[in-house]
Formats: sequence, structure tokens, C-alpha cells
Amino acid sequence: MSMPAFEESSRVRRSRRTPKKIFDLSSARRTLPLVGHIVAEAVEVRTRWIHNRREADKLQALRTSDWNVRKDIYRLGDEIKRDEARHEALEQELFDLGVVLMDDIRGLAGFPTIVNGSLAYLVFQHELEDIRSWRYRDQEKLRPIPQEWDAETPLLFENSEGLLV
Repeated sequence: MSMPAFEESSRVRRSRRTPKKIFDLSSARRTLPLVGHIVAEAVEVRTRWIHNRREADKLQALRTSDWNVRKDIYRLGDEIKRDEARHEALEQELFDLGVVLMDDIRGLAGFPTIVNGSLAYLVFQHELEDIRSWRYRDQEKLRPIPQEWDAETPLLFENSEGLLV
């Protein structure tokens, strides 16, 4: 039985699309109840996947023909596949909302936005109840949300590529 690899292939990473919706802080906050629920489930599914993957690896390392061990390996393999499918569905749900699942271990989701003319993300952490940080798309550093962003006017128009800005 072949088990899924722990690391994503580069083909999978390249195939991810960037959502076309652009959020301001208030519109991102309006979606938090739904996004928070989806992200929490994604964290739970990924945590279970990692646990099952480790257990399957331990059992496979035994290299035994004991039917009970083999049965557990097959059961774990089925659970791993179910979790992978559910995780993909959760990522797609977020994508359909215009949100990117940035880190399914720490529970980070990014709402695409524009900061100083560059693509950035308003970052939601599922342990927190609110969006408290942001980052540029090509940088890992999380920065605190400035207070003046709360008072800004919502973004209301759509550009020629269908992006809401």
C-alpha cells in the first residue's frame, strides 16, 4: 500500500491559485465567523492527518505480516485519504470566499488586500477572535494592524481583471 508523502510536491504548490477578491479590514472581519469555523476544522483535520500518518509509518516500520497490524495500516490509510479529501474541500471553501489558507498547523488564513500598492494579506489566526496582523505576499513577517485601518473607507470598485479593489 502506498502512503501519501508528508511534503507537498512542487507541482501541487504551483497549482494553487490566488483568489481574485480583495478585502479591506471591515469586509474581512464580516466573514470571520465562517472563515474561523473553516480554519479551525482545517487545523483539526491536518492534526489528525499528521497523527495518523505517524502511526501508519510506525506500523509499516514493523514489517510484519500480522493481519491485525496490516488491518490497522489499511484503516489508517483510508482515514488519511479521507482527511486529505476533506482538507482539499476546506481549502476550496476558503478559496471560494476569496481567502487563502496560509498555514494549516498554526491556523493562519490570509485575506488578500493591497498595502502601499502591493499585494498583501490581512492575517487571521484561529486562536484569536479578530484579525490583528498583516503581511506582504512575498514576506513571512507578520505586522500589527495599524489603528487607522479601522477608520478607512471600504474598497468598492472592480478593476478590469475582475478584482475588487
